[in-house]
Amino acid sequence: MAEIDDFLTEARLRYPSHEIEAVNSILVQQRLIVWLEEQFAELCTELNELPRGEAAGQLRNVLIEGIDAVVLVMADGLANPDPELRLTANQITGDRSELFRRVRNDYILRVTSSGDAVQASILKATNTAGEIFFLFSRLAQNMEGSSSSPPPPLPAA
Repeated sequence: MAEIDDFLTEARLRYPSHEIEAVNSILVQQRLIVWLEEQFAELCTELNELPRGEAAGQLRNVLIEGIDAVVLVMADGLANPDPELRLTANQITGDRSELFRRVRNDYILRVTSSGDAVQASILKATNTAGEIFFLFSRLAQNMEGSSSSPPPPLPAA
């Protein structure tokens, strides 16, 4: 990702006559993807910290399946400039803070007998999942904003 960032920055500097907004949009998308990668790594660690018990195991599955669905839609949206896919991406990645708050509270109530460590793990995992949805939302918004003008052709690396 660092090499891509360097390449895009160099392309912007070498070819200033190209649409700055289009190149900037590409840079923003690339940085959002880097941040998503970091959050996914963190989420994997946090999900592994959850105990294998019924409620925590169910939460793990819910988070994985929900995020997997969003990843598939976002991947389709990135690969295909179809406005309908981008609209779908925007719809499913909207503000999910209330949903994550309800899920978090529900699962914390289910594991009250398991202790503070399990509750803390649930809090961390749901917060990180919320961050992932937020970053996907920003990526979807950026994709929507950049759909009106195609990115300029870039020089070969």
